[in-house]
Amino acid sequence: MSRHRFFVEPGALSRSTICLRGDLAHRLGHVLRLAPGDLIYLLDGSGCEVTAEVTELQPSRVLARPLGTSFPETEPHTAVTLCPALLPTERFEWVLEKGTELGVSRFLPLLAERNTALPSRDKRANERKRERWQVIVRAAAEQSHRTRLPVVEAPVTLAAALESAATPVIMAWESSTESVARALAPLGGSTDSVTLIVGPEGGFTDQEAAMAEGRGVSLVSLGPRVLRAETAAIALATLVLYACGDLESAAPASPR
Repeated sequence: MSRHRFFVEPGALSRSTICLRGDLAHRLGHVLRLAPGDLIYLLDGSGCEVTAEVTELQPSRVLARPLGTSFPETEPHTAVTLCPALLPTERFEWVLEKGTELGVSRFLPLLAERNTALPSRDKRANERKRERWQVIVRAAAEQSHRTRLPVVEAPVTLAAALESAATPVIMAWESSTESVARALAPLGGSTDSVTLIVGPEGGFTDQEAAMAEGRGVSLVSLGPRVLRAETAAIALATLVLYACGDLESAAPASPR
């Protein structure tokens, strides 16, 4: 039986009766067609998971009774910020979905010199797109049993991303001969945080790579084959999370 897992607003799980409204109530009652007595699993982004029993379904709200709280250890120990260059819609959304499933903590879309996808001139259109990105991330986090929601930031330039990047910073660049493993070797196989940067179709320019290297960024190769930008983003995240031990089996959830 599938586990119905949903993120809710912070504070919603602290009450003796949990009240769910809006789109989530509609989804529970009209899409999933749950009934009183069915179990749901609710998360508030703090790392805990509350098992709750549905007690009442109405058109505008669903009530549930909390049965217990656990703390599944599904989040990676390494906080990964993935900075993929902005791509055409479907391909960029695929990066968000798969990156979330893998364990990326934060997405920071990049505007590089060779970007073909650019933000709209319409500020509201950009806000709607970012809202859609967060919906995609939320759904992927629920499906992949994440207990914290990754954040999707507004697009920034490469220079701005480097200014605020958590170290170490690793950039995929097709002209590099350095391996990801060698770039991570000084860390001894673990790090609290890491920033990963991947360019657009056509890659980064020599000037962009030189700027990054001048700021202490490790330039790495992803092998001799030419990867699409979205493939490179997920490949780099996978390699780093694996090297940090974050793709190993998780411990059972601890009840409290």
